[in-house]
This record gives sequence, structure tokens and C-alpha cells, in this order.
Amino acid sequence: MRMRPLLLAALLMAAACTKTVYNTVTRETVIEVEQTVYIHDGYSLSISFDHDDRLYEVGETILAGISFTHNGVPVEEEINLEISKDNYAPSIEKQTIRPGKEPYELELSLDEPGFVMIKATCKIPDGPTVTKYGSAGVDIYNILRSQEEPDDFVQYWEGEKAMQAKMPMNLRLTPVTNTVKGISTWDVQADCLAGNFSAYLAIPDNASAGSLPAMVLCHGAGVASSRLTVCANWAAEGVIAIDFNVHGLPNGMPSDYYSALGAQGGELFQYYMNGTDSRDEIFFRFMIHRLLRAMDVVTGRAEWDGENIIVYGRSQGGGQAIIGGGIDDRVDLICAEIPALCDMTGFLVDRASGWPRYASTLKDGLDDNRKQVIRYIDAMNFAAHCKAEAYFTVGFIDLTCPPTSVLSAYNTIPGKKHILHNLNTGHVTTPEGEAYVQDAVREFLALIKK
Repeated sequence: MRMRPLLLAALLMAAACTKTVYNTVTRETVIEVEQTVYIHDGYSLSISFDHDDRLYEVGETILAGISFTHNGVPVEEEINLEISKDNYAPSIEKQTIRPGKEPYELELSLDEPGFVMIKATCKIPDGPTVTKYGSAGVDIYNILRSQEEPDDFVQYWEGEKAMQAKMPMNLRLTPVTNTVKGISTWDVQADCLAGNFSAYLAIPDNASAGSLPAMVLCHGAGVASSRLTVCANWAAEGVIAIDFNVHGLPNGMPSDYYSALGAQGGELFQYYMNGTDSRDEIFFRFMIHRLLRAMDVVTGRAEWDGENIIVYGRSQGGGQAIIGGGIDDRVDLICAEIPALCDMTGFLVDRASGWPRYASTLKDGLDDNRKQVIRYIDAMNFAAHCKAEAYFTVGFIDLTCPPTSVLSAYNTIPGKKHILHNLNTGHVTTPEGEAYVQDAVREFLALIKK
């Protein structure tokens, strides 16, 4: 990266805009929201870019404007900047600036595909210290996977699937009451290689045999019950819906039960760090077996149409959606909002890695063995085998699931795919992102009914 200060003639203000670009396999949608956000008592710290869509080519100059105002009037205060590749710590460059009556301009560039991120921090007079992030993408559809999949990747997972297929499900269905009219719901308990499988199942009343597509709903990170209302609401759209929790926990317990398990000292505290010394013991292997069991349950129903499966989730659940599409050829549609578990070996090529960012979060780091283990549960490697149509969302300032990691998985998917860029958001669900993937499901359902 390179940077030097200039002055902007006027503050670059961006209004809401939507842009759609059609490539051979990609439909891109850009969501921009008002950049001026009053963060405290009329003060505003802003980062703006000279391209509305925040997209640039390798080597192209990126002009970024930094301004600090109070009720629209410039304030001359020191601002500390950190400029990096996607918040990847080794790439961070620091400097201190003091904008005057005009915004301070940075001139940046990147000599490889990726994201440039700016973090601006300043002290509000007689107030708190505040931070603002801004990010721009460089040749993002050429962000490639950091490593190829292990030579025995397919063989390993085919073996895992075969082992579980031989294991009886021992399916137990208990009717439960929900609030959605015309939908029957059950608490589902079953057996799988991970141990217990626990979910809610929802089916429209009086559905005939062979009439309904299946939908698997995956959870973000955390410790919680399966979600009955979410499951029932999707069933009302005309699907067999199953919502499962990744830990196989009993459903419908008091919230204190789940929070105690996930709290520091609890049995499932930082569960995602478990078993990293072995591909057979790493937590996400067990999560994948529960994902496979969820597909077994819905496709085993007489109401399933025998053809269509949707896998849907965000964050950790978005990673599961990608994995579901790569591990089962029957999956037709995946919806992966701000997906985790993508390109977890990004650090090996000097860029940000996907959650859970093992290289920085494991206390004793990643030795050579662990570097190999995590490749077997990396959603990016499953993406290469995904034949389903894919819908992704990405937050340009996402510090949890960095955009470089998301794009590496997205670019690895060989088929028809679509992505929504949330330019000013981090690891959060946005109304636009929710509508984007929900509309994708509804469009798919309308299409298969014709």
C-alpha cells in the first residue's frame, strides 16, 4: 500500500444507491447507506471514497477522505489512522493526522486482489474516544483461495458420510405447539456420529406426498435452542423446514441453561477451539455431521419432492450453507449471509483469515499439524464442489468474517452465484441482506412451482 496526504475540494458524500453488474456467473448488488453518522452530540467522523461502489483495480489509486465535524462544521482534532489489508495485523500502517477545514485525503493502492481497510480513531472534545472504519475492494473477483484442498479431502468426507449413513437415526418426533396457523411442528431428536441431534421440524398441514422442497436452517455461532418460530415461518412459505442446533442440545430449555453452557467456565465456552489437533476431533467435524443428519431428516419425509433442498444461514450458519452445498449434490440453493469458516488459512499468504481465525485466537498458535487439520473443515474447500446456485452477502468492514475470506469462498464456487455488498457494515445482519436472501428463496420456490 502507499499513501500521501492531499486536500479534497469538498466532502465526498454518498447517498443510498443500488448497482447491479451481470457477469457470466455473478450478479452483484451494492448497498450504500448515508455515510454521515452522528456518533456523539453532533460530532461526526467520516470516511469516504472516490468510487461509490468502493471497487478498484490492482494498482489503481484509491482516494479516501477523512473528516471530523461538529454539526457540519470541521473540527481540528488529531485522528489516529490504521491502514491495513483487511485488518490483517501484520499489514497495519499507522499515522496521525489533523484535518483542517477540508477533509484529509489518503491516496492508497494495493498491488494484489484484496481489501484496503482504514480505521480512524479520535477523541471527541469533552467526550468519548470514537472509531470509524472504511474499506475498499481491489479486483475482488480475483481473490483466490489461499490453499488448494487436501489431496484426500473428497475421500475423507465421502468416508465420513458413508459411516454416518450406516448409523441408524433412531428418530424421535414429539409434537410441539407453534403460533403459525396451518403448520405442524415437532421436536426432533436423533442419533448421529456427533452424538445427539436436536432440531425443530415444521411442515404445512395436509401436505401431500412428494409435494414440498426441503429447507435446512443453520445457526450462527453460540449456544442456543433450535428455533421453533423461524422454522414454522419458513414452512408457511411451502417447504419442509428443519432448524437444528450445532451442539445437539435439548430444545426449549430456559435461556439460563444455554447461557451457562456458553459462559466462561461452561462446558461449551469457546467450543469452536475444541479438537484442533485432529480432523476427527475438531468441533466443526461434529457440526458437519449434524448438518448431514438434518438433511437426512427432511429428505426422509414422504412430503419431500425428491429433488429440491435449500440450505440457509448466516455467519457460522453461512459457512454451514456453503458446506451443505459442497457435501451434498442434491442441494439446489444456498444462502450464506456474512459467512464464517471461509479461507481459514489466509494468514499463510499474508491476508486475513475467516472466523474463528485460529492463527490469532489459539493461545499456543497453529503448528504444522493444526494447519492441516483446519483445511478439512474450511468452507472454502467445500465451495469448490458446490453445484447449487449461491447467494452471499458480505460486509466491507466485517472484522469477524473479513471480506477477503468471504470472497475467496465465493470465487471458488463454480456455478451461478450472486453477492450483495454492504459497504458500510461489519458483522451484522442488515435489512437489505435479510431481504436479499429471503427473496432468493422465494424466487426459487416460485420457479420450481411452475
